[in-house]
Formats: sequence, structure tokens, C-alpha cells
Amino acid sequence: MGKISIFVGLIFFVVFGGSFVTSLISSGYVNVQMLIGALLGALLAWTGYRRTALLKMAKKNQDENDKN
Repeated sequence: MGKISIFVGLIFFVVFGGSFVTSLISSGYVNVQMLIGALLGALLAWTGYRRTALLKMAKKNQDENDKN
């Protein structure tokens, strides 16, 4: 589940972030919806990354406990 949210979050970040930067450069105004979409995508990718890292750490600890 964590890897899926990383992938989806990065897609959101790239699509909405690219649209935000394009509208900012072309017209000079801030498109708030695109900014919020990019930030939510980054947040989703970050939480997916943290979840994956925490699950790996928990599995490593469980393996160490099983050895003992």
C-alpha cells in the first residue's frame, strides 16, 4: 500500500505542480487549486514513503526478535 501511495502522490505532485508553475510563468498569478493539489500529492508521497520505511523497520525488528 505504501508504494502505491508514493506512486500516486508523485503523479499528483508532478501534474498539479507542473500546472501551477506553468500558470505562474505564463500569466503571473497563483493558481491556488493547483498549489493545493501539488502539496497534497507531496504529502501523500511522503506518508507512503514513511509508511514503507516504518514497515521495513518493523519487519527487521521482528526478524531480529525471531532469531533470539
